[in-house]
Amino acid sequence: MNATLSLSGFAGKSIEIFKGEKMSVGRFPLAVRKQVFEDGAWKTVTSWHQVVLFGRWAESISRLVDRGCRITVNGYGREKAYNGKLYHEIVATSLSFSC
Repeated sequence: MNATLSLSGFAGKSIEIFKGEKMSVGRFPLAVRKQVFEDGAWKTVTSWHQVVLFGRWAESISRLVDRGCRITVNGYGREKAYNGKLYHEIVATSLSFSC
């Protein structure tokens, strides 16, 4: 069972579409900013998340979402290893945006 995640941030770049034999997959980075109190001062910290979309939904959304759009993603998380590093992805189940 996967926990549902909800993240709100800005698209780092336009959605990239990869067309497979069975379905299309879209990916884009999402920058989430937060304020943390560190060393007696407030600082802005940005964390990056990879958002993954599947099927026709990915293709239709790719025409609407561009770099810098404010996006809220609901979905579930999964981890992916690449070159010995662990990366976190969010598989989107719903998406709302304003550009």
